[in-house]
Amino acid sequence: MTNRINHLVRELSQEFKTNISLMEGASILTLSDGREVWLECPESSALFVIHSELRQSRSPSLQEMSNWLELNAALDKLKGAYISYNPDNATARLCVSLPVELVNAKIVKVVIENLTKTISEIS
Repeated sequence: MTNRINHLVRELSQEFKTNISLMEGASILTLSDGREVWLECPESSALFVIHSELRQSRSPSLQEMSNWLELNAALDKLKGAYISYNPDNATARLCVSLPVELVNAKIVKVVIENLTKTISEIS
């Protein structure tokens, strides 16, 4: 599994024209618009997780947070993604989990594009 992830990281570095490295299974990719996208795959995991914060400019209101979490029941609106909540810093993130054996750089790039589009639609 480690060889597969190392190969994927090299592909992603080429695809995004930047140096990407997983430190303790995680890396942050900063897109051209400044949005940060997290790429995570802990060594023992069979899933590659891609996620980004729903609101970057300010903390979301309680109502916004509630609305976002309710969207988890509307998978058609989230296009297969899911929303997670971190109570430590009161943030919501849009996440996609993919089986490692099915992931390549082109798939990750499309997922990131769809993730950012979905965030703009639901934020």
